[in-house]
Amino acid sequence: MDAETLHYMRLFGPDGAWIPRPDYMILSVMSVPDLTTAGQKTPDLISIQHLYKTMLAEDELNPAATDGHLSTYAANAKNDFIKRFMTERVYAGQVVVELVRIAEATGEPPSVNAARRLVAYNHHEHFRTGAPDGARRAVEKAFRRFQSSAHLQAVMILKRSLLKELEGSEEKCREFLGTARAVESFVDSNVVSDSFKWNPLRVPETIEKVSKIDFPRLSDRELKAAGVT
Repeated sequence: MDAETLHYMRLFGPDGAWIPRPDYMILSVMSVPDLTTAGQKTPDLISIQHLYKTMLAEDELNPAATDGHLSTYAANAKNDFIKRFMTERVYAGQVVVELVRIAEATGEPPSVNAARRLVAYNHHEHFRTGAPDGARRAVEKAFRRFQSSAHLQAVMILKRSLLKELEGSEEKCREFLGTARAVESFVDSNVVSDSFKWNPLRVPETIEKVSKIDFPRLSDRELKAAGVT
């Protein structure tokens, strides 16, 4: 992939300092579905910026100390993006987590199809609702929709409490982003191929990658469900 086609999260200003409320930018990137451009999935940069600006404006125009309620505009934005796509975002993150787990279990480059099968299998085993084929289709659709932010969604799966701890904490933002950058690097090195193109909204290279992430090992049943035994 040419350097000119890479997209990076807008987390720093021209002077190299953090933008106001980088946690809002992280949440915005994770909440906005991808665009399809020339058959390729790409980040919707304009909508991401709009959502980020809405969060900042809400803080300025309707601070929490006023009455504790969001304005109608901000509430609509929250429902349209942040809450509406939560299930799909979880699926997208789980696909990336399973890519890593499959690679660790087999020692071979994993396939996206195997990871999607495993997510659908685990979802069906846990909830026992609907048919497995329906779950697979839902996972496939979700991963397509949030492909460019799937590395960030994966951190939400791996470190559930961390997303809630980002507010006002540069340290927690760096930890979250450093984990996402490590996951992003894994996908670049082990999954991207002629059959799988990936153009994520990347974590800036000034953020140091987390050196180690612990993943639960796959069971024999999970390996079979993924079709990699």
